[in-house]
Amino acid sequence: MISFLRKIRQKLLSQNKVTRYLTYAVGEIFLVVIGILIALQVNNWNQSQQQTKLERRILIEINNNLKDDLIDVQDEIESFEITMRLDSILIQHFKSGQPFTDSIGAFLHVVEMSPHLSPGQNGYKLLQSKGIDVISIDSLRMKISNLYERSYPYYMTYARERFQLIESEIKPYWTRNFYIEKYDQWPFRKRVPVDYQELLDDSRFIPLIHGSSFQASVMLNRSKNLKEEIEDVRLSIQEFLEIDQK
Repeated sequence: MISFLRKIRQKLLSQNKVTRYLTYAVGEIFLVVIGILIALQVNNWNQSQQQTKLERRILIEINNNLKDDLIDVQDEIESFEITMRLDSILIQHFKSGQPFTDSIGAFLHVVEMSPHLSPGQNGYKLLQSKGIDVISIDSLRMKISNLYERSYPYYMTYARERFQLIESEIKPYWTRNFYIEKYDQWPFRKRVPVDYQELLDDSRFIPLIHGSSFQASVMLNRSKNLKEEIEDVRLSIQEFLEIDQK
């Protein structure tokens, strides 16, 4: 095509047809500009398609991570609800000075257990590596950012406080004052006091269970709030993906 146009231009010059040559030259320039604009448009379209595919891939990955997180958060909620119920039973039992039983020993073993959430980060890490602006909708981008940069770290701060209480106070106390035996029912382990009467007389004992109950109540509320936020972010992602497919 270019060689053909060049031959026409040379022919016009050789015939000294300046006006026709200028007209032709302008037309040739116009065609070149149009070609460049079309090429740019195609390139921009290709980039836009690639960006859209990347955005969808990241959102699908985040959505899958959040699906798993919801299961874990629900487990946390149930664990803290159980802990609070058992703590209440233990406090009433020990305050009333009732005899020690196998079930009470099993409840004591549950109190020292500490569930912990480990959020899936693959999707969000991919988003960070590609740039947060990959998410084209401002409100969705803000929701995702707030969840991973604010809510998850905030939740984990409280989880660490409960974990620290258990590891630094409850477990050491349990180790000094109880030994572990097998139990034929859930949780398949029980704590047995070394000296039950001495335990009941110890002013530090029941406050430890109160502390466990308080921390569990705090974590229960945090877990429920986090669950609601995760569900809201997932809903927004799913709505976006469905709209994007239309």
